Amino acid sequence: MRRILRISTGDEGLCPSTLQTFDLALNERENGSGTAAISVIWSVNHMHFTYCPDCGAKTALRQMGDDGDVPYCENCKKPLFDMFSTCVLSVVKNSRGEIALIMQSYGQQEHYVGVAGYMKCGETAEDAALREIREEIGIQADNIRFLFSRWHEAKGQLMLCFCAESDAETFTLSQEVREAKWFAPEQAAAATREGSIIRQVVLAAARTD
Repeated sequence: MRRILRISTGDEGLCPSTLQTFDLALNERENGSGTAAISVIWSVNHMHFTYCPDCGAKTALRQMGDDGDVPYCENCKKPLFDMFSTCVLSVVKNSRGEIALIMQSYGQQEHYVGVAGYMKCGETAEDAALREIREEIGIQADNIRFLFSRWHEAKGQLMLCFCAESDAETFTLSQEVREAKWFAPEQAAAATREGSIIRQVVLAAARTD
């Protein structure tokens, strides 16, 4: 019998940034009482498949060309590559060249950040970025442009960074956002943490036409 194990950590569901990172091994087998035995193992910065998520069989490493040794399920005849979260990080720019940044209602309260969130199944990165902008600051942005991608080492996430456009005068904030504000480009950069990915996003957005 196949079972599904779901772990929820807030609005985003399974959240590697909250859980740090993990290796989830799910293996079911009938014991004497007829109940399933479930094994869960936590690792660092990604999901590594010690057991197959489809059939529950233990994986074995197999050479997969240039990718080297990869966990492989002999039952399902398929490789199980390590998985990590993909997130979008965006700023909004208006026709005056100002850039919108937010202060979150949780976590650090010293620096402004961009609008960020996890991609959902079936979304393009552009769709996810525009959805997060609508959800967090309540504006309908358009003309979204991809800027660059960065690996977030501390969170083990791939960040896809965007700049969108809107001339909205007011914001409608979600419960995750304490404040949203338009900044002149040089002020926007100074409002972010030095060396952060969001500062790189602000500087790149300021250079776009």
